[in-house]
Amino acid sequence: MKEKRKKDMELIIEYMKEWNAKSNENGFERYIKEKEEEAKEKGLKIGRKEQKYEITRKMQQENVGLDLIKRITGLSEKEITKIINNC
Repeated sequence: MKEKRKKDMELIIEYMKEWNAKSNENGFERYIKEKEEEAKEKGLKIGRKEQKYEITRKMQQENVGLDLIKRITGLSEKEITKIINNC
C-alpha cells in the first residue's frame, strides 16, 4: 500500500510540475503580448508627434501664424518655436 501511495504522490507531483510549466509559459506569452501592445502604443504616439512636427514645419514654411499652428497641432508655443528653430 505504501508503494502505491508513493507512486500516486510522484504522479501527482509530476502533473503539478507540468501544469506549473504550462502556466508559466502562458504567463510568459501574456507578458510578451502586453509588451508588444505597449511598444505598439509607444510607436503610434511617437509617430503622431513626428507628424505634428512635420505639419508645424510645413505650416511655418507657408507663413501660417503661430496661433493657428497652435490650434491645429495642439503644440505649445515653446514646442513650436523649438521645431521652427531646428528647421
